[in-house]
Parts: sequence; C-alpha cells; structure tokens
Amino acid sequence: GLAETGQDLVTLNGVEAGMMAGLIDYAYTGNININKHNVQNLLSAANLLEVLPVRDACCQFLDRNMDETNCLGIHCFAEVHSCTELMQKAKTFVLKHFQEIIEGDEFVTITEAKLIEIISSDDLEVDKEETVFHACIKWLAAQQRVPKSFHKVLEHIRLPLLTPYFIHDVVERTSAVSESAECRALVEEARLYHLLPDRRSSVCCERTRARRSAGTAQVIVSVGGEDDKVVLRSVEFWDPATRLWKTLACLPFAVSKHGLVVSGQGKMYMAGGEYPD
Repeated sequence: GLAETGQDLVTLNGVEAGMMAGLIDYAYTGNININKHNVQNLLSAANLLEVLPVRDACCQFLDRNMDETNCLGIHCFAEVHSCTELMQKAKTFVLKHFQEIIEGDEFVTITEAKLIEIISSDDLEVDKEETVFHACIKWLAAQQRVPKSFHKVLEHIRLPLLTPYFIHDVVERTSAVSESAECRALVEEARLYHLLPDRRSSVCCERTRARRSAGTAQVIVSVGGEDDKVVLRSVEFWDPATRLWKTLACLPFAVSKHGLVVSGQGKMYMAGGEYPD
C-alpha cells in the first residue's frame, strides 16, 4: 500500500551508493570491509535497511576505537541511530574522561541539552567542581552568542561545593552570570550555603550533593538499638550504591531508644536513650 509499490525506480534517500553496494555484496558473500572512513555512513545505511549484523559490527568497531577525541561524537551518533549499548558505553567513557575531553575540539560543539546531560550526572569524574565551571565557560565562549538559557546550565554546576573564594573571585565576575537574574540567584544560594553552615541541612538539592568521584556518598546509618532484646553498641551503614551493610566504629557503650540527628556538616549527634541496665 505504499507509494513505492507502483514505482519502477525507488530512491533511497540518505544512503550513499558505495554503502549500498557494500551491503548488497554482503548479502551475497557475508563479507564487508569496515574502516574509520566508512563506519559512520555504513552504520547509517545498515540501520536504515535493518542489516543488523553489519550495524552491530559497526558499533563494535566504534567501541574498539573510542578515545578522548571522538567519544562525544560517537555518543551523539549512536543516540541518533538508537544504538543503545554503544550510546551508553560512550557516555560512560565521557563521564570518566571528562577532564581530558574538555581540552579537545569536540566538547565545544555539543548542544546545550547534551552539556546539561553530562554535567548533571553524579557519575561525572572531576577532581573538583571548579573544573565543571571552567568547562561550561569554555563551551559558552565558543557559542556564537550567549544563550539566554545559560542559567539552565548553571543550575547543574554544584555551586555550593565551590570554594567561597572561587565564587567571589571567578563566578560572580563572569559576565554571563552577573548579567542574568537567574544566575545571580543561584550564586546567592551558594553564598548562603557557606555563610550559614548550620542551615545547610535545609538546603538539600542536586547542587549540594557531592559527585561520586569526590569520595563521599549518601548512606543510611544504624546506631545502637536492640536485637532480640540485646542492646547494641554497633554502628553500621547501608550503601544504596553497593547494596551492602558496612561497619563503622562502635559506640563506647550499648544504648537503645535514643535520638539521632544529622547536621548539615555531615556530623551525627546522639541524645538520650537507655543503658542495658
């Protein structure tokens, strides 16, 4: 029932003649040559015509030849062609090698949405959050004009985790930040986070959560209590990432029915409770 049914000549748009010839040869011989010059066009053609073994072989070729200079391009290319496994592998590579990738030419060509997707990830590996800010400013400088939506990028930089000196000396003096009311509000949030440390627990959002590469993680801590009427002095925590219980230093005494509170500075305070006797 399609228009092509009655046509003597059918035009296949988006497929190069050389790629079509290669796929026809593959249909008869089972062999096809994949190299760095034809892999993307060949993958596009194989994906369009559903020649799945060739498409998968192209994905494997790109995976084997992935490095800091091409991983962003491979990630975006795989996303367009719904090559889910390759797309995820490339994204994992990007997050792991972010500090090297931002030095290359590919980084400044990505879209704002892709930049946000990368910098919003808890799995982004950076030595300090200042690196993320500098990367976003480098991306911004390469754009033809400053996007009015830059505050949407700044939302995903963890400004409260920057040092107060960096916020004052660098962030506040960046024109794209100082000229935007939305950006200034985010900077003010970070300033108050440093000025009022006792209120940090009430400012709990993505921007105050340390990335996994920082060596910190949110866990559930169990302190003392009772187990089958035996009062405990043990302190343990459950790590949702590894799904394991681990042991911390024990209390100096066994206690149950006590109260616990976590401060905004990552400290825990215990009050009240009962001794075993």
